[in-house]
Amino acid sequence: MFIKISCNKEISVKRRRISGIFWWSVVFPGDEVCAIILIVSSSGNFPKIMIKVLPINSEVVLLHSLNGVRYRKRRRNIKDKLIDYINKPREPVLIISIALYTVLIMLINGIIEDGYKAWAVQVNGKTVALVNDPAEVRKAIGELTEKKSSIAGRRLGVSGEVGLSRVFPGGESFLQGEGLKAALAENLFFSTKAAAVSVDSDVKLVLQNREEARKLLDRLKAPYRSPGTEVAFAENVAIKDVEADSSELVSVDEALAQVRKGATEIQTYRVKEGDTLWDIASSAGITQERLIAANPGMDPDHIGIGQEINLAAVKPLISVLAISRQTATEQIAFAVEEKKDSKLYYGDEKVVQQGKPGKKSVTYQVTKLNGVTVERNVLQESVLEQPTTKIVAKGSKLLLASRSGSSGRLAWPTVGSVISPFGKRGSSVHEGVDISGSIGNAVAAAASGTVVRAGWFGGYGKCVDISHGDGVITRYGHLSKIVVSSGQKIARGQLVGRVGSTGRSTGPHLHFEVRINGQPRNPMKYL
Repeated sequence: MFIKISCNKEISVKRRRISGIFWWSVVFPGDEVCAIILIVSSSGNFPKIMIKVLPINSEVVLLHSLNGVRYRKRRRNIKDKLIDYINKPREPVLIISIALYTVLIMLINGIIEDGYKAWAVQVNGKTVALVNDPAEVRKAIGELTEKKSSIAGRRLGVSGEVGLSRVFPGGESFLQGEGLKAALAENLFFSTKAAAVSVDSDVKLVLQNREEARKLLDRLKAPYRSPGTEVAFAENVAIKDVEADSSELVSVDEALAQVRKGATEIQTYRVKEGDTLWDIASSAGITQERLIAANPGMDPDHIGIGQEINLAAVKPLISVLAISRQTATEQIAFAVEEKKDSKLYYGDEKVVQQGKPGKKSVTYQVTKLNGVTVERNVLQESVLEQPTTKIVAKGSKLLLASRSGSSGRLAWPTVGSVISPFGKRGSSVHEGVDISGSIGNAVAAAASGTVVRAGWFGGYGKCVDISHGDGVITRYGHLSKIVVSSGQKIARGQLVGRVGSTGRSTGPHLHFEVRINGQPRNPMKYL
């Protein structure tokens, strides 16, 4: 009978013969427990089979032709069962069967043991490589750690769990050297003690240490510091110690750039009368192009009052508040006092005394956010110089009811005489009267009413129409200046304009008409 089981241990073998039976003494070096199969030639009428398990450094009896022995770790349960089974009395045939079965088990174990020559490298439970020597893994991790530490300028440690388990290699290839290091580098994290800057409990930046974190915060505040100014952060900013991956670390300059770059924050603005896109963008601190980009679909040439516009403003990761006291000298506006003057025609006015602003000293508490004033509260103010009141005389004199002093319904509209009467004038009809005057003479309303026209009107030039009710309208043409507006309520004798020569006119005069239900009437019958 010939059995060959491979062995990966050095053994010493001596051939011996006792009572006609050949056997071999085999010594195993090391400290492992070995399971050994012993088959002895026949003695007497039946073959004699012995199975014995001996500890290390013991001499054991083997079958002749046995030139190798394979030991198997952690098979003590098999060993114990075999010993217990062998120690019981058995029939010879049964014993032979057991011996052969046992040899088969040991042969299979040897084959399995030969297969377990691969180690799976696992990082946080994920298999990343296959090696045939665990020492290669320790070496690769050590070299990676040294390299990463050298780049970071500080000692790093491996973050996470690295495990090894024995596996069948299958068709996969083993990794070693640079290949193994590359596989580990992709999956390992190299952590270090660092300082994190948190904003409202949310970590935003990770720096090498507390000193660098404090430098960052100090540089953020520096531009806003001045004597008497209190500087603080608008958010809850804190520094805390953390274990961080080396790739997360940033320098002070890099951190400063990230803080200033910040994030885009969308706000809305409702358009008011007089707004332009340029004004809105300028107030928000952004360019007009950026404002248009933040409002897709908006027509930049047509914005309406009440329209909501998005403002894509940049908000830094950390905002700085600067609170200070500021004292300024400001003007005090002067009051305007009006006095009636019967020597001036109604609607005329004259400055009797010029006003002069006063002066005051005002102390404010000014709050700025990132350099922009967001709040300004008055703490104290004192008057340095009282203002001088402006006095204005306003005319109350009304024009006479008529040139003759009669009490007609309409007042004479200006000082002067009729130079062209109502009626036929050659082939045409003159629909009013022309009253002489100099450019700039006052023109007053002939009666109280409502202005229904105030502007240019064809050949009349600058013209004013006043409705007096009951279909009566008076018209004042060729004016050099209009001082009323359409829809305005005016009183009898109130100034409406100045004598001029606008429109189809040959010289300065007032063209005055009276129309009833749209038809021209002779004004002289109503003055």
